[in-house]
This record gives sequence, structure tokens and C-alpha cells, in this order.
Amino acid sequence: MSHAEASNILQYSPFNSSVDPSFWHKLSHVKLDIDRLEEKVRPIWGYYSNAIPPGLTSYLHVDCSAYNTEYEVQKPLLASYGILLNKNTLEAFKNCNKIALLEELGQELWQNITSGEALKNPALLSRFFLLTYADLKKYHFYYWCAFPAPNFPTITLNKQPLRLADVFSEKQVTELAKVYLEVDDWRERGYFLIKVDSDGDSSCISILPLCDVRAVPVAIPDGEDIKKTEGIYVGVADPCPLHDHPGWPLRNLLALLSYHCLILEVTLPPSPTTEPPSPETFPPHFESEALDSPNELTFHVNNTAHSSGNKLKWVGWERNERGKFGPRKMNLSSSMDPVKLAETSVDLNLKLMKWRLMPQLDLDLIKNSRCLLLGSGTLGCSVARTLLGWGVRYITLVDNGCVSYSNPVRQSLFTYKDSLNSGRPKSEAAADALRAIFPGVESRGVQLNIPMPGHPIGPSLLADTKTSTQLLEELIDSHDVLFLLMDSRESRWLPTLIAASKRKVR
Repeated sequence: MSHAEASNILQYSPFNSSVDPSFWHKLSHVKLDIDRLEEKVRPIWGYYSNAIPPGLTSYLHVDCSAYNTEYEVQKPLLASYGILLNKNTLEAFKNCNKIALLEELGQELWQNITSGEALKNPALLSRFFLLTYADLKKYHFYYWCAFPAPNFPTITLNKQPLRLADVFSEKQVTELAKVYLEVDDWRERGYFLIKVDSDGDSSCISILPLCDVRAVPVAIPDGEDIKKTEGIYVGVADPCPLHDHPGWPLRNLLALLSYHCLILEVTLPPSPTTEPPSPETFPPHFESEALDSPNELTFHVNNTAHSSGNKLKWVGWERNERGKFGPRKMNLSSSMDPVKLAETSVDLNLKLMKWRLMPQLDLDLIKNSRCLLLGSGTLGCSVARTLLGWGVRYITLVDNGCVSYSNPVRQSLFTYKDSLNSGRPKSEAAADALRAIFPGVESRGVQLNIPMPGHPIGPSLLADTKTSTQLLEELIDSHDVLFLLMDSRESRWLPTLIAASKRKVR
């Protein structure tokens, strides 16, 4: 191939993925509550637009709406069919056979092309694959996106790309803009046919479905009379703003045309001139009625469709920020509330234990149980830490003592500072320690003397004893689980009696 011929080969501008943080938050929910340990292949949606101002890059956007069952119709956005595969470990993500994944998705696309399904639903030509790993303890997300396309046909331009205004009249361009925006079926907005009927100085332009391409004559303007535009053109909504290189969606369209057709002219349709926000914040409701004049690429496509005996090769894995083939990383830990991040990590550990060891375990029941610990000494501190480790979020500690110098070495929720100045109340110090360990827990400390049988009560203590008994009854009544962690049988007598009367003793 000569240098001149090589310079005329059509080059495509690849997609860049733009994954919104809302997608990762939704993935976290799906992983924890639905997929769990299953590495499930899940269909998702993406979208792109041909309303990209010059100087920007063509992006395929994925956000929380990707998990919807049906694509949300939003003009002028264009749908892309996607597949999500989330791996359980970083090692599985790295060791995944990327070539086999691309081959599998490519063969499905080729089946859609050869069966004619892609002619009936042209949106099937726009595909992507998202391979992910979610580290939900750190909120780090690793992903690699692929946009499958066959490595054929090789297109040689018969002439340099032309502006639409060089082929169509100004009136025709305006009419094309109008009829394109009136296309309601989102499956037909990305790939379609443009029918031009001329009658003297006037012309009528209409949009036809791509499936008619095999039944209509295709326009091939004469180089000597470029304004003779009657006929049928093939149109594609091009997300690339470059004048010399079309975007990635054209590549699969040409593969389809090379299989089903012989000679064609492909027109890149108008795109909105109203400047949209940056790709990172592209809103799903962006809409425009004004259209620009993009390039028109004119070339011949010979029917080079592969026979069933030939094995296709597929390309499309995205390059990362360094320009190399490799995954990208999204770090959302800085945007997360640290308390929420801690709660997610604790919940994830518990769910992993449940999925692997005790599938019948009801973690929500444990999490929402209100636990009352009577006694905040050695037993109380140990039980409180154990409850915390099992995800209990509501813990109330009761004790009448204060932290002494000998307590911190035996009772794990206290420190030396708690024993200074005659010591802090044990229940309050223990409750504060639990919140310091895990801010997501609702812990409360109550200093209370529990009346015991055989201990005389003088007139001066009668009122306080009644108040303490009433408070103890209210605490037992408002909690689901009672732990008797005192160091004497006498102190356990009254709480047991009250709990039995409220049917809380099993």
C-alpha cells in the first residue's frame, strides 16, 4: 500500500467512558443486597450525544439510570447497550481474560448484524462492556470499558470529507435538522436513512428506518455535479466533533453495510450547536433545536463480509488516562461521609460472614435490636465490644460505679484518663468509648443504683429508690435484649423479676 493510499484510509475517533459517581453508589447497593458473592453478568444502559462542541472528546456516559429495565427516552441522547461484569476480588479483575470477553460480546454483535436484527433495531450496533471491581471498604472502584468493533472493513476514501453545506442546500440542511429532531423512536435516532426528493428549486427530506437500506437505491453524487442530491443517504449520529475523523459508532455501521449492501454513501447528520456542559456533568435532559453543519464522508464500501468459516477479530478496549491499554480507578472515599464509610465497611464484613458461613443469619434483626447491658465492668465491656462487632447499633449501658485505677487493665473500654479525678461514671465512659470505636453506634450511659433484696432502705433513700426502680422498668420495657452482667446474684434479682413480668425472659 502506497503512502497516499494509507493516508486515505478512514480513521475513527474512539469513545471515552464517563462513569458518574451515582453509578458506583448504585453498584454498591446491587453488590451488597442483590448479587452478593455472585459474579453476575448484568445488562446496563449507556448514552452519548452528537451535540459535542469542537475541541471536546466524544464520551459514552454511564450513571445510575444504567440499571433501569428499559432505556429512558431522552432527546437528543442516544442509547448504547451495555454489559456489566463485577468481579469479587482485585485479583479476579486483573486476571480476567479480556480477549475472550471482547470476543464473546463481539460474536453476539456479529450475530445481530448477520441475522438482520441490527437492521430492525440499529441501536444494537452501539455496544459497550464494563468490567469492574468494587472495593467497598475503601470506596475504590476499578473499571475497564470496551466498545467492541470488528477489525474490518478497511475503508478508503474516494475523496476528502465534505461539509454538509457543500452537498445540501441551506434549505435542505434546515429541513434535515427539523425532521431529525422529530424522530421519536430512540432505536432509530443513531442510525437511519435520509431520503431527498427534489422538485425544481424545492426539496423534501424525510427520515427512513435503516432496515429499508436493502430495498432502496442509494445516492452517489457525481463529482462533477455535487449539488445533485436526490436519492437515499445513510445517516449516523456522530458523537465526534472532529472534521476529518468520524466517531466510533460509524465503525459497526460500516460492518453491517459491508455485509448487507454493496456501494453506499454515508452521511454524518447534523448535531446541535447549543453548547452542552462538560462531558463530566452532561445532564440527561439536555436538548437543542439548532443544528450545525457537520462533515459528509463519501466513500465506496465493497462487500467484504466474512464467510462463516472466517474468524473475526475484535477491537475496542479503552485506553486509560496514561494512554495505555489498562483499567481506570475511581476513588470516592473523599466524597463519602467517613461515618457512612465506616458503616458500609462494617456491614460488608458481616455480610461476607453470612454469605459464606451462615446464610440464614438475619443481620437486619441483629442490627436493629436495642440491647440493654446492666453492668459496665469486665463483662459489660466485653459484651459491648462483641455486640459492636456483630453490627448492633443500639446499646445502653447501666452501672452505678466509677472507673478506678485498677479497671483499665481488665476492662477494655476504659483508659487511664478515665480513672483520674475520682473516676468517670463507668456507663458514660463505656458509651463514649463505643462511639469512638464506631461512630455509627447509638450508645448511651445511665448511672443507676439497682435496689437489691436484703439491703435495708432508709427514709432518706426511699424517693431515690422509687425513681431508680421506675427508670429501670422503663429501660427494660424500651429494649429488646437484656444482659445481666452484674457481679452478684442480689443485683440481678429485681431486673429478672421486671423482665419476667414483661415476658422478656426466654
